[in-house]
Amino acid sequence: MNEHRVVTRSDFFRDGLRQLFSTATEVASAFAQSSIEKVVIPSHRPPGAIEEGVFLLTCTRCDACADACPHDAIVVAREDQGVAVGTPIIRPAESPCRLCEDMPCIAACEDDALLPSDRVKMGTAHISMTNCLAYAGQICDYCFTQCPLRRTAIVMEGRKTRVIEDECVGCGICEEICPAPGGAITVIPSNDSHVGRPDAA
Repeated sequence: MNEHRVVTRSDFFRDGLRQLFSTATEVASAFAQSSIEKVVIPSHRPPGAIEEGVFLLTCTRCDACADACPHDAIVVAREDQGVAVGTPIIRPAESPCRLCEDMPCIAACEDDALLPSDRVKMGTAHISMTNCLAYAGQICDYCFTQCPLRRTAIVMEGRKTRVIEDECVGCGICEEICPAPGGAITVIPSNDSHVGRPDAA
């Protein structure tokens, strides 16, 4: 008795479609995983931004915060920013956050992607001792004198500056003002710039 199953034309197409669907599912799953991995890489967000992954789902790309910024520090992410395209970001080297007292960007956000808090944390400034003029023996204190939180977020130790990481809010003014060739300061963005208990409405 022949135990081999006779493959009909309908069986052939059904099995082919099943294999095709399985392959497509695997590809989609891999793509989704890749997208999730990209989400955890934070962009430099405006003050009050919630956790990056949630921010990307909450922000409606309305540009209200960018329009409200009086210093044009908030810009819209371009296509090369991947999943962040269309969302608000800050490029400190070009135009840092000026830490407005009334935070108009947060007030303009109606989607709760930016929330008021008792303290913002956009990132942390890091000084490259290799590029820093002061560490090379030259007299330079631009980052210290221009920091809105000087003596708290940044201090002078002799003729050299040191960032107090827990106090630095990542506004980026020091990165913009740094006169060292190629820049000696880089602000590393936080994954969540909304720190502390939100203010009561």
